[in-house]
Amino acid sequence: MRRPSIPRSARSFIEAYRPQPLLIVSTSRFDPQRIGATEVVWITLDEVASTMRQLIYRGPNPGAL
Repeated sequence: MRRPSIPRSARSFIEAYRPQPLLIVSTSRFDPQRIGATEVVWITLDEVASTMRQLIYRGPNPGAL
């Protein structure tokens, strides 16, 4: 898969809040990337509900997606 650049606003958010993981909703899926301890995961609009369910039931640990 392609490797998109992570927007500066997302990098600033990661620095300030250190989310686990950071989800970016996009029209395409991309390979996950890591910035420090944060996994950046691209999901499509169709995947939002199922991904949120996974995070709620499994917890926000990296690799759970």
